Amino acid sequence: MIDGGRMGKSLGNAYTVVDLVEKKIDPLALRYFYLTGHYRKQLNFTWEGLSGANTALTKLREIYQATVGEQGRTVISSEKLDKVQQYVTRFRERIQDDLDLPGALAVTWEVAKSNIPGRDKAELLADFDRVLGLKLNEQKIGLRESVVPEQVEKLIEQRETVRKMRNYAEADKIRLDIEKLGYRVEDKGGRSRAVKI
Repeated sequence: MIDGGRMGKSLGNAYTVVDLVEKKIDPLALRYFYLTGHYRKQLNFTWEGLSGANTALTKLREIYQATVGEQGRTVISSEKLDKVQQYVTRFRERIQDDLDLPGALAVTWEVAKSNIPGRDKAELLADFDRVLGLKLNEQKIGLRESVVPEQVEKLIEQRETVRKMRNYAEADKIRLDIEKLGYRVEDKGGRSRAVKI
């Protein structure tokens, strides 16, 4: 809390979602920030802390987005299968231990940084997100959701096809067409996506 644990409009230290938006902070970063503290303990609100939560949420969302589109696995080793099951068990234990959300979030980050196959990682993160409610499956550009027009999506697909055929001149031409429609292309983790300019 602020001001010795007290907050309120009369104290001038109560904030709204509009205040977050004005500071270019994703409102879900506030949820992430709350997840970093246990409900039985006082959580000290600072704009720096909220900004850090915003950065962490963005990074976690990027990791999820990079893995969710990976091709299906052939076989997962028994060692990695055990690891996946351990993450599930540990996440559940954290939630069942007096709703230890900071601990559950820590397990989520272990999964995000792990070397388990991308598809398994994405499934596990999505499963954990049903509890955490961070909407990792929603792409965000700043505070706006990425709603890409169908025409741009088709151009992205065409560009990926010609890039796989190593026709880079045609890929560059399509990239320019995408930019004319108000989007730039981001290539990350072997995938391309359109971002509003």
